[in-house]
Amino acid sequence: MNGVDVTGTEDEELRQSVDLALMKVGRSGSPLASIRRRAFPWSTSYAIEAVTAELATGDAIEIFVKDYGSSRLPKDAAAARRERERRVYEELLVHPELGTPRFYGARWDDATARYWLMLELVDGELLRDCTYEYWPAAAAWLGRLHGRFIGRRRRLDACGFLVRHDTAFFVHAAERALRTMSGFSAALARRLAAVLDGYDTVLAVLGREPETLVHGSYRPQNVLVDRSREPLRICPTDWERAAFGRSTFDLAFICDGFRPPRLDELLDAYECEAASFGVSLRGRDELCHEIDCFRLHKTINSLGDVHQWPHPAKTAAKVVATAEEIAATLA
Repeated sequence: MNGVDVTGTEDEELRQSVDLALMKVGRSGSPLASIRRRAFPWSTSYAIEAVTAELATGDAIEIFVKDYGSSRLPKDAAAARRERERRVYEELLVHPELGTPRFYGARWDDATARYWLMLELVDGELLRDCTYEYWPAAAAWLGRLHGRFIGRRRRLDACGFLVRHDTAFFVHAAERALRTMSGFSAALARRLAAVLDGYDTVLAVLGREPETLVHGSYRPQNVLVDRSREPLRICPTDWERAAFGRSTFDLAFICDGFRPPRLDELLDAYECEAASFGVSLRGRDELCHEIDCFRLHKTINSLGDVHQWPHPAKTAAKVVATAEEIAATLA
């Protein structure tokens, strides 16, 4: 629906959920008069909407609603992913200085398969659509996230809903990619197998002791930039792959494709923010080597989803070539 009052069973459930959520977070100072729904311009695998909650006072609160009930793409471990994102927002992203969307509430009903995540609606642009001048701020935000949680390892280790970035996790990703490629292209599978022949030394880096909360998919399409305020607000979304892991896992996403001097600018911004939390900094060569190991992982891991790509044959050849290039620099 586009900007109209809602009626019907689903609409009434949504209204009740919004009303309850606003009461829980203390945002509803007066009765809820109506809600209005409209499509949201982001392109995601799940259905998302912007909901305007109109109060009896005439005030309005904008809410972002993510509906896990259906997805246009297949999702592995869908139940675990939606549970993970909800609990990350509810239990971990509670520090205002992080700037993440405020958690308003959720409707989690197995009987009706209603899984709605309700968050503050942040007005911003995706980082992928911004010029480079905004990228260092996104790198600095990572330093703030990692610095905030690097001293809370026991707490993160106890969060069973987080993905655990251990050696088994990375081995599974490599094996899945090889299986998928073997059923897709024998020639590309052989090339990938050659890359994996020397993977043990990379695994030794990937499997180092987890240290902090990791976003898990810190891609430019998952980072909102709100330029309407000063300082600007960096607002990462999509925490379905959140993990207890190495800080360099996230850095591999934000730094991918950059070379000096811009790479150094991104790392400087990251390290400056991380250091403000007392994080001990590594030597730049060691840091870059670890980032490249995670770049190789994410490149190989993406091959497991080859059948979801618009042009799988052409893209798979490019991705395998990229894996070969990164592996050569690590040899």
